[in-house]
Amino acid sequence: MAYGHDWLVQSASFFWIFTLMLSESQSKRTQLYFMDESDCGNTKTVGGALVYSHSPSRGDYYPHDIDCQITFEAESGDFKLMMRVIEMDLPDRTATGKCNDALYVYDANTFLARAMEHAGGAGGLCGSLLPSTLKSTGPHLTVVFKTDSDGPVGRGFKFIITAYSEGSAVSGNSSSDQWYHSISPETPSLGNDIITSRDDKKSNNCGSSFECDNKMCIPMSLTCDGTDNCGDYSDEAGSGRAKCKEGAYYFHKPDLIVTNFQIERDLLQLLMNFEILQLIEEQILSAST
Repeated sequence: MAYGHDWLVQSASFFWIFTLMLSESQSKRTQLYFMDESDCGNTKTVGGALVYSHSPSRGDYYPHDIDCQITFEAESGDFKLMMRVIEMDLPDRTATGKCNDALYVYDANTFLARAMEHAGGAGGLCGSLLPSTLKSTGPHLTVVFKTDSDGPVGRGFKFIITAYSEGSAVSGNSSSDQWYHSISPETPSLGNDIITSRDDKKSNNCGSSFECDNKMCIPMSLTCDGTDNCGDYSDEAGSGRAKCKEGAYYFHKPDLIVTNFQIERDLLQLLMNFEILQLIEEQILSAST
């Protein structure tokens, strides 16, 4: 099927606008990172982050020869970091259980520190067993993902990093204390959903931050963004303090994380196809001149 020049130009414009909106939305909400791309080797200052083992452009399975390190820093000095691994499929390990492909977690701003014992220690994390929630003692967590040059590969991992504090230690001047939208799961807002005042969600224990049902305090901007940053879904609920918009795909139960995983990856793949569309448009414009 042949497409005209106008269709290509309109499609390219749509994807460009959509990409800009994605970038703007992600800068204010849960950030998105992949541990096989340019994010590696950098320090990321976050309120919340959703991290995948690999980009959708790689396919369903992570590649060999990955060596990626990302240091996460809480956006406010009085916050710590919480890491929850919600998907894990790293099958390459020896008969004795030693990981050949592994995820390593360090309670520091460097991988030169001692690896966290609850994250497998020096041996790292692999297989399919999910670790318990990991919490930093300070504002930093460093995560390293390494794969070898051969052996089986799996679907990788997915984890959530959240800046948090416990009650009265939270500052009232978080950089994420702002207006926000309720949106569909783990995807950025397109600006079409209801806008809710942050004042509705303040609590005495957390100041201008959001108080989860489990009494943790998280940046206000992380509510109703489709990612369970509290760890108990209270920041995505249609009732309670969050009051996310009905029908905005807030979480009712944990299995919705799995349900929406493929939707998210399909959306990311669609955005990456924009570059191909842009090249086609340039070729048509060049041929017509």
